[in-house]
Amino acid sequence: MSGSHFARDEVYYQDRRIGEIAGWCRVWTEGMFVPIYKARMKARTSDNPKLDILSRRACDRYRDATFALLVAVDHMSLGEAAFNVRRHYQGDSDR
Repeated sequence: MSGSHFARDEVYYQDRRIGEIAGWCRVWTEGMFVPIYKARMKARTSDNPKLDILSRRACDRYRDATFALLVAVDHMSLGEAAFNVRRHYQGDSDR
């Protein structure tokens, strides 16, 4: 088997490209988890509705950025196959 090591177990991706995508996603998630978590927890414990709105906006931007990163890394690693998956996800699979 080739590819990236998965989590902490002795499990590997059979396809090296999937391992690369997982590696990028793991780095992104580990790097962004603490600031996003702190923002949400601060908003949940506050009586300030504006803080909740700002926190939700930050989480929405994080989700959008995460999706954009995943699409870019998929395209970089999978090429045309990633484009086909993206079209299917967006409901354009019949075109």
